[in-house]
Amino acid sequence: MDIRSYISLLNVAKQSRKRLVDDFYENNANLFDVLYDSAGSEASKIKAEFYELKWIQYHFDKIKELEIEDNAVYSIFTDFYRDYIKDIYSSDFDPVILNTKIKELNVIISQTDKWEDNVKQIEVSFKKEKKLLKQRIDELKAKKGVK
Repeated sequence: MDIRSYISLLNVAKQSRKRLVDDFYENNANLFDVLYDSAGSEASKIKAEFYELKWIQYHFDKIKELEIEDNAVYSIFTDFYRDYIKDIYSSDFDPVILNTKIKELNVIISQTDKWEDNVKQIEVSFKKEKKLLKQRIDELKAKKGVK
């Protein structure tokens, strides 16, 4: 294997780790949700998996940009991530499945976010109606002279 190709592969790994650290320090919204906002919930687990898979996909995208002609470089990278994914997710690595899973998780996250927004709207509406009802009751009591 060409040493320049190997160094390029290591640089991609370095850039990818830097992105992860930058996401943390720059309060990336997706990472924030996983770490703080909904930590421990089922939605958080899905968001964590989504973030992680997007991070792995980032590696692939960066390696494709290198346009390295040495297939050994790709082999090293795919072997590493095949083992990583097998250890974490107990399944075989397949880039097509990776992309499909990312899309599916994105849909699930979008639906969860919509559901949470709807719940918040209902809560606000309920509080508003409760306050209006209390005001109306107070008005009626005042008319009748009841304290």
